[in-house]
Amino acid sequence: CALCEYFGMSPLEKDYFMKCVEIERAGTSNLQILLMRQRDEIRARSAQVANRVPKAKAITEDERAIFYSSWQYSAVRLLTSISEFQTLDALASRLSLTKKRTREVLEFLTSCGLCIEDQGRFQMGPLNTHVEANSPWVARHHLNWRTKLLNQMEKICDDELVFTAPISLDVAAQTEIKRILLDTIERVGKTVRDAPSTQLACLCIDWLRI
Repeated sequence: CALCEYFGMSPLEKDYFMKCVEIERAGTSNLQILLMRQRDEIRARSAQVANRVPKAKAITEDERAIFYSSWQYSAVRLLTSISEFQTLDALASRLSLTKKRTREVLEFLTSCGLCIEDQGRFQMGPLNTHVEANSPWVARHHLNWRTKLLNQMEKICDDELVFTAPISLDVAAQTEIKRILLDTIERVGKTVRDAPSTQLACLCIDWLRI
């Protein structure tokens, strides 16, 4: 347990490590099989993106239906973490939205606590609004941002990246690449949490069988 703390393991990593120790110390084969099954369940849980990102603020299903209906809600909310975009006028100008539409989005975000207003300035509320893989809104969320980014494909800058690579491979390699991508997503999350907010960006990762 002290070793886990020394290496700064997450709760899920600690559970996995301790289960491996228990497997090695098991006195019977039946107990070892049981513990191995529990270890594999922990490994399966680690493959879920929801276990790699901070817990989301609990909003109602009705609020989720509105929030994930358009990329605008997420974009406005994220931009309020940047000081120069914390007013209605600045947000409307940055996203090329009308002031009326921007006001509607801000009123919704403040009503459910995703943004906080203070004397006409808006700041981002809870850190994360991750939508789980089994959520009925996940497809809408992915589509919103991919549709938005399609309009920028022809004006990619040198500090941006777009990568598309159809690949032929086996199941083992596919599983390993998924693990690599999940580790990358976790590292991205940690990097973002430690970085000051100065601009808005969007990361889209797709790894699918065709």
